[in-house]
Order: sequence, then C-alpha cells, then structure tokens
Amino acid sequence: MIGETFGHYRIESKLGEGGMGVVYKAHDTHLDRPVAIKVLAPEAVADPDRKRRFVQEARTASGLNHPNILHIYDIDQSQGVDFIAMEFVPGKNLAQLIPPAGLPPADVLKYAVQIADALARAHAAGIIHRDLKPANVMVTGEGLVKVLDFGLAKLTEPEPETSGTDSTPTVTIREPVARTEEGAILGTIAYMSPEQAEGRPVDARSDIFSFGSMLYEMLTGHRPFRGGSKLATLSAILNQEPAPLSELVPASATELDAIVTRCLRKEPERRFQHFADLKVELEELREVIRDASGRRRESGVRRSRWVRRRRRRLVGTGVALAAVAALAVLVLTLFRQSPSEKLVAVLAFDNGGAGPEAQAFSDGLVWTLARTLSSFEQVQRHVRFVPPGDLRGDAARQYTAARMSSGATHTLRGNVRRDPKTVSWAAVLVETREGHELDRVELTLPRGDAARLETEPARQVAKMLGVSWPASAGKLLASGNTKVGKAQEYCLEARGYLQRPGSIDSVDRAVSRFQEAIEQDPSYGQAHSGLAEACWAKSGLTKDPQWAEKARQSCARALDAGAAPAPVRVTLGKIHAGTGRLPEAISEFQRALELDPMIPEARTGLAAALTAAGRIDEAEAAHKEYARLRPSYHSTHAQLAAFYVHQGRYQDAERALMRAIGLAPENHWGYGVLGGVYHYLGRFEEAEAAMKKSLAIKPTAAAFSNLGTLYFFQGRYSDSVPLMEKAAELEPGSYVIWGNLADAYQWTSDHRASAAGAYRKAIELAEKQLALNPNNGDLRASQALNYAQIDEPVKALAEIAQARRLAPMQPKVLFKSGVVYELTGRRGRALDALERAVESGYSVEEVRRAPTLSALRKDPLYARIEQAAARRPPLARGGSR
Repeated sequence: MIGETFGHYRIESKLGEGGMGVVYKAHDTHLDRPVAIKVLAPEAVADPDRKRRFVQEARTASGLNHPNILHIYDIDQSQGVDFIAMEFVPGKNLAQLIPPAGLPPADVLKYAVQIADALARAHAAGIIHRDLKPANVMVTGEGLVKVLDFGLAKLTEPEPETSGTDSTPTVTIREPVARTEEGAILGTIAYMSPEQAEGRPVDARSDIFSFGSMLYEMLTGHRPFRGGSKLATLSAILNQEPAPLSELVPASATELDAIVTRCLRKEPERRFQHFADLKVELEELREVIRDASGRRRESGVRRSRWVRRRRRRLVGTGVALAAVAALAVLVLTLFRQSPSEKLVAVLAFDNGGAGPEAQAFSDGLVWTLARTLSSFEQVQRHVRFVPPGDLRGDAARQYTAARMSSGATHTLRGNVRRDPKTVSWAAVLVETREGHELDRVELTLPRGDAARLETEPARQVAKMLGVSWPASAGKLLASGNTKVGKAQEYCLEARGYLQRPGSIDSVDRAVSRFQEAIEQDPSYGQAHSGLAEACWAKSGLTKDPQWAEKARQSCARALDAGAAPAPVRVTLGKIHAGTGRLPEAISEFQRALELDPMIPEARTGLAAALTAAGRIDEAEAAHKEYARLRPSYHSTHAQLAAFYVHQGRYQDAERALMRAIGLAPENHWGYGVLGGVYHYLGRFEEAEAAMKKSLAIKPTAAAFSNLGTLYFFQGRYSDSVPLMEKAAELEPGSYVIWGNLADAYQWTSDHRASAAGAYRKAIELAEKQLALNPNNGDLRASQALNYAQIDEPVKALAEIAQARRLAPMQPKVLFKSGVVYELTGRRGRALDALERAVESGYSVEEVRRAPTLSALRKDPLYARIEQAAARRPPLARGGSR
C-alpha cells in the first residue's frame, strides 16, 4: 500500500487502524498538501444501501466548516477500493494524551470547551456523532482540538427494518473494545449511552453522555464504566453510577463533578439538552479555574459571579422547582417503581395433574426460563425480573401473593404438557394490581429438541415483554448444554426438585436425577453444575461435611465440562463461605460478578462473606452497589437493612427498611425487622405495632419469635412463652429460636423446669451447624450463652473466646460476651465488653433491660456503659440473640 496512488493521493505511511478500515498519511499531488486517507474495509461498504447512507452522511459532515472539526475533502473510489480523504492533523489523539492519573483540570477544560463547541455546531446541522471517544479527538502541538469521524459511525448502524415480524434492535458485541466495532449497533461500548446500549434510537443527548464519559476519563485517567467483559461494561453503563469525582481527583477539579454527573444521567431528559448550554458552563468554570491559578483575589469575584449566574437561572423557575420537589418527596416516600418499569415474577406453571415427575419437569423449565430472563437485565433497564429463588410458597403460585412478597407489577404463569412426542408450553402475562391478563403465548416443540426447549420459551416471553433478545442469551444457554434429549429432561426434573430445598426427599430426588442426566451425557456441564448445588443443599440439611466435598468436586467437573462459569463460581463461593473459608469465598463471588455483574446470589454472597470476614466497609459498599444496581427491587434494600441491624446501625437500617417497605408494602418481612429496629431504639409501641402487622400479613416463626423477644425485654415473660413456642413449632430446626424459647422459660416460674431442656436443644442444633462451619463467630457466641445458662462455665468461656477471636468488633458478639462473663462471675470483663458493645452501636436498651444483667446494673461502674451511650449520637443502635 505504501507508495501506491489513489486518484491524486500518494500513500506515504500508515497512521492507524480502526473498525472501518486503515488510515494512512498521503500527499495530495494536486494541491501539494498532506492529507489523511481512510481506506474502508470492503465489508464495511459491501451493502449498497449502507454505503449510500454512509456517503450521504459523510457529505453532510463535510459541510461542517468548524476549526475544531476535522475536515473531509473527498469521498471516492480507486482500483475498486473506497476511501475518504481528510485533513491531516499532526499531533496525538486524546487517548494517547491522558496519563494514568488524569489531566490537570485546566487542560481538561481547554480541550472540553473546544469539543463542546464542535459538537454544538454538528448538532445544529442535525448530525449526531454516535462514536465520541478520546481516540476520535486529535490534539495538535499547539493544543488545538480536532474531532474526527463525524457521521462515520452511521456506517455501523444496520438499516432500519420496515417489514418482518421482529424489528427489535439488538446489540452485537465483537472484539476489540478499544475501537468502533463493525457490527455493533452504535459506537464503542465503553462510551455508549444507556439508550445506545439498549439499542434504542439516539439523539444529541447520547453524544452528551459519551462526552461526560470522556470528561470523567480525562480527569481521572480511567473510564467511568468498566467491567471484566463487554457484557459487564454494558451492565455498568445501564445500572451503575461511577465513583464521585470528589473521591478521585484534587479539589481543584471537583467543581467539574456536577457537570460530569449531569452529563452521565441515565435518563436523557436529566442531562444537558444542548451542547451550546454545556459549552457555556464549561467556559464559565474555565474562567474560574484559570483565574484561581493566577489572580487569587479576582478569582473570588469571578467565582461568585459564576455562582450568581447559575442562581439567577434557577430563581426564575423557583415556584415550579418547589412543586417538583414536593412531588419528588412524595415519590421518594412511596419508593415505587417507575411507571414505565415492570417487575416481573415468573410463577410456577401447571402440569395438568400429570404427577410429581411431570411437575418437577415443569418447575425446572420455569426455573430455566426465569434464570434466562433475569440475565437480560444486563442489557436493558425497563423490565426487571424477580430472581428465581426469591419466591416461595403461595408467592410462587399466585399473582397476589407474588405482588405482596416482591412488589411484582406483573407475573408470568402458564402450563406445561408433555406427551411422548412433544412438549406444549403456554404463558400468560398478568398485571398484579387488578389481575388483568395482558398477553399470552403458546408453543409446541419436539420433545427431544434440547436446544429449542431451553431457548424458545425465553425468546417468546422476551418478545411479549418488549425486551430485546441479547447476544449473550444464546451463549449463556449453550454453555455446558447437551444434545441428548433424555439427559436434558432428567436435568430439568432435577432442577424442579431442587426448587424445594427444605425437603430432604426433594433434594435427594434432585441429586439422583442430576446423576442420571450425567450418566446419559457425562459431558453435560449444566448437570454437573446442578449436582453441585444439590449436594450443597443436602449438606445444609444434613450438616454432613461429606456433601460439601461432593459439591466442590461437582463444581470442578462442571467447569471442566464447559458449564456457564458464573453460577458455578457462586456455588463454590457458597461452599467456601459455609465451611468457613472466607478468603476463598470472597474470591469466587468476585470472579462470578466479573462474569455476570447482575447475578443476585453472587452479590448477596459477597456481601455476607465480607461481613463475616470483618471487612465491614467493603461489605457495606457491596450491599449499596447491589441496591444501586436494582433500585426498584425491595430485597436489595432489605438486605442492606439486615446488614445495618447486624452492625448496630439502627437508624440506617430504618431508612433502608422504609425504602424496602415502600417497594413491597405488603411484604411481612420488612415490618418484622422494622419492629426489631424500633425495639432496639426503645420505641416499644411502634415496635409492637410493626411486629403485629408482620404477623397479620403472614404468621412466620421469625415474627412470633420477634414479638416474644419484645415482650421478654419488657419483662412480660409469660406473654412471651406462647409466642416462642409457636415459633419453635413452625421452625423446629433453628438454634436461635430454641435459645429464645429457653430464655423465656428461664424467667417464667411455670416453665422454668423446661428451660434446661430447651437450652440443650439449642446447643444440639448449633453443634450441627458448627460442624459445617466452625468459623461463625456469632453462632459461637450464642453457643457460649447457652452453656452459661446451664452452668457449664468452662465450655461457655471457651466458646466466647473463639467468638471474640472470630468477630472481635461485632456489636452483637460483644454484647453476648458481656452476658456470658456476667453469668460466669467475671464482672470486670462483663463491664468492659458491654461498654465496647454500646460504643460500637449496640442497643443500650437491651443492656438496660436484660434480666441476666440486673445485678450488674447496680454496680457503680455500670455508669461507664451509660456514659458510652451518651457519647454516641442520639437514638443510636441495638441487638438480640
């Protein structure tokens, strides 16, 4: 190519390569000037319609006569090769100029103002760039900016379909990330706007989002949205907020934070609407920063002038803003989903009474459907799905119960029929508030067609919901799959049985069916993955460590067999966490999230493992990130609330619970935990009302036990006993509930004789749990309490020593330590532990009311504990068994 001539352009050297072709430096022999020649890849212009649209777009772009826009001289063809002749700009592109720590704010603004001016000119001419990124901005040695490739991204946009049955846009992901990708729907992934990432039509505001990403990178040295894969990057763009600039850059750059944040709003209507307005903001801020570096006194005048100008813009709309603010407060109080956002729960499908195996097959098919649909959240934001494992009992079968449990706005319900030759499948979409049927779809497939049986139901539901079928779906479903129809049927039946994890019989059937599937096809990765989950479920039910080891071995086989790796990594994380190997658990959950950023169990597992490892700040960040990713799902906020309760941060827990309750106001769990929070804060009337509301919605073991605990700490021991007994009846395998029941018996004269037996039952249940995970500090602290209550001080002190070693700063463990030391005659250590517990946030109300501490409260040194409580902010925090 070097030395060849295209028309009157002689090629001199290669400059670079992009998604649409190769760029060369050339000499214009007619006008005796250097030019840049982009030789287009043949496949880029193979389609005549696409080439026509591209030429039209490029001609329009060539009319943009602006000092900051690279000028297009010519579009021609020579020797059968299409090329573009452009202005040659000596210098470097912006991607080459950004150092690892980012550019100085003054340089950022110098370049940003010029880019904004160029985009304002282009948008005024009706041209959207579509591929704005640092590599498409050249900077000369004198600091002059030239924006490249205006209109060229149009070449990569497929022709809009005007006919056919499915015109839903899709995003195709291809290597490499660092350039505009041939076949991508629009632009380079890392700088896409959310609407680009979802394949929706874009306007000028999409360029504003990409510009915000560039500003962020110019200031920090890295992109605002990153992931371990392209899918992860798309998910970050759609669901995450970048770290605030104030945490990453010097104070002199933080004034850009508001501008960058507004550019990066997910919703186009919340961004700057025009580059002309954005340019004015940047110019005014540039004046402030430029003056601050030179004339300090004058900079204060200019800064206040800039602020006053911004304030004047707001004053004119003050009344309207006040009305909007009032409405926003109301919306935030209710915490409802956006009216345009659906939260869909996939319910159990009916099998027509064909027997338990047929029902298991149906349940497994539905689980596969729900899992596939949930994976779509990575590439769109308008339809969310309740995670497959979150619905139990009536909530998995009835739309009203699903709405109450999860806040679902829509449910998917239907039936599955299996005969010797075919599988018939039908689904109905129901709006949960009024129960209206909105749409339905039916499908009949050959019974042995394993591939279509996994993909086609999800594809049809996606179409019914208006959700684009992502490129990742086929890969996800193909990972570790089988072509053996019988193996797939066994695997689906096993999945169905595994949806009843509390039943040892169902888990055994799941194990057996997965094994039969593997016998049919030893390379069936999904069957190995499912067997690992089933073995781990059996380990939890039997507390037999051998099943944990079998689960670990099955995970290794699943990965070797090519199963989708993210779910396998989650299972490994659960195994490591459940057996006390926390560093390994954290690593596996993190690896799972690199592969699939939206997988719910990896999010919750990582947060729990970090908490157990004492990495509290990281755990809180993990919970908050999950809540940001799924802001309209109550469970993310409920889990954050539970974390705050565990840490003794009760006011934070109350705020998170109010959000969870607002999103699912008919869910019993939120009220039960809220009652516990009010109890810790000493707001007993509110606590009782919240707990009774929880019981009225659904009478659960936890709700009975919580209300019994409230009565216990109020000295109403006789009232607490029947509630604790009911809790133990509903959940007989819980060491926590048996310990609470024993406490109630201990302080009730009519039942005191039963207390020792209840404590021993709690010890027995806790020992089984400790055999599986000996590194649970809170469990060991509860065990120490039980031993202290039955007057076995040696065992009690040994257990509490282990608990303090495993969780030295956990408020609840410190409180239990204080009680154990008091019961074993170590008053000084008891006072120290309780003082530290209260300082760490534990409820002083429980210290004031625990009957086991009545003698300690008469000690003159008890005043230290009240003083510790007084040193904390008002209405600080608390805990229980």
